[in-house]
Amino acid sequence: MYWTDWGNKPRIERSEMDGGNRMTIIADTLGWPNGLTIDKENAQLVWADARRHVIEACNLDGQHRRVLVSDVPHPYGIAVTNRFIYWTDWSERSILRVNKHTGRSMVNVCANLPNLMDMHFIQLNDTGIV
Repeated sequence: MYWTDWGNKPRIERSEMDGGNRMTIIADTLGWPNGLTIDKENAQLVWADARRHVIEACNLDGQHRRVLVSDVPHPYGIAVTNRFIYWTDWSERSILRVNKHTGRSMVNVCANLPNLMDMHFIQLNDTGIV
């Protein structure tokens, strides 16, 4: 399992499901790592950092870290589909998306959503239709 912590020493960690073999995989250049999800198709972690105003990714072991989207006001919850990265934004009170391969073509999917927090993607069948 993977999780974020944005206390005194922001980090992204992982462990086995019983809590064993706990290890920090990202500990530098983090502000408020909020949403965290796994892009199974590309075997990578994707997270939102509200303090740094970015959405980033890395391999499941923390290697090959890169910024996918920058200049996002306050990203929080995040979900990945086969084509897009979706996130909630507290400042914009919206759900936004970008192409997950390019980080471009940003679209505001839904606006004026008060008290917006997390989001989840559920794939109902093999076609990717939800």
